[in-house]
Amino acid sequence: MSRTQGCSNPVGVEFGCAVTAEALSTSILLRQALVRECRILSFERELKWRLLESQRGQWDYGRADTIAEFCRHNQMKARGHAPLWHAGLPPWIDGTMRRKDLWQKIETYFNNVIDRYGDIIESWDVVNEALEQNGNRPGVLREGLLPHILGDDYIASAFILAKQLAPAIPLVYNDFGPEYSFTKTRSVLRLLETLKRKGVPVAGFGLQAHLSTTMKIDQLSLRTLTRELRAMNIDLLITELDVRNRSGLLDDAALNQVCADKVRELLEPIFSIAPPRQIVTWGLLDGYSWLTSKGYKANSFPQRPLPLDESGRRKPMWSVLRQFLCS
Repeated sequence: MSRTQGCSNPVGVEFGCAVTAEALSTSILLRQALVRECRILSFERELKWRLLESQRGQWDYGRADTIAEFCRHNQMKARGHAPLWHAGLPPWIDGTMRRKDLWQKIETYFNNVIDRYGDIIESWDVVNEALEQNGNRPGVLREGLLPHILGDDYIASAFILAKQLAPAIPLVYNDFGPEYSFTKTRSVLRLLETLKRKGVPVAGFGLQAHLSTTMKIDQLSLRTLTRELRAMNIDLLITELDVRNRSGLLDDAALNQVCADKVRELLEPIFSIAPPRQIVTWGLLDGYSWLTSKGYKANSFPQRPLPLDESGRRKPMWSVLRQFLCS
């Protein structure tokens, strides 16, 4: 896990975290921790379409460039997150846009991202959260502008387009829920089986893993997911790991341990079948988590969602991660 701790990492799982340009630009402490602990950084929101092209035809690469240059300077790779997402579309896209016009815009968007950042992107969340939220109807897509304008085959078409533009980059479908819901696991597997059967170049499934202190992990669901992905030759990546305090715990030490235990509960069934290709946390220091940000308040409880505390000190969650990555 750590670059400086002599971790041989025999299971071959890479560790990284998501980061925002704002945090990267303002915190020396965070920058030092990223270099010390991570091999991969995920663009937390800077590659989302609504931020890159908030106004039609006007591209703003400043925030994404900040992360990309940090990666290049420190010989790190990056995860491309996330081109096609129902909540990430620019405001100028609406239901009146024609299918052909939207595909032309998507092709421009994909092309621009690959041209500018393809040298550092080592995996790409081509489509994010496309399935019905609870997965009760396996394979059914979430309602929204993308299927409305492009049709239900837009996922396959997006992967094919991405492969044409970036043939060497592993392409990932990213979603949430299998850790808590066997029905969502069935829905994810149904989608991936359909894509594979059609020859669509999907190389990985990204399990977000935004965990909760109060929800029990469905270990059978995770073992099934891991086993079936392996049978389909699809990599499992953990892409957005953190733990939200919903239990009312106020003591930092107790909360730190509960969060660490929850991460262990997630990883044990996965590693019992096969290790994931990557584990990426949604932030690294507690003080820079979306759950503690001013723009988002999870609830009135204190949040200790990440491997390092606000001062960059390693917490029990870090030890659990290191155990799985380096033992």
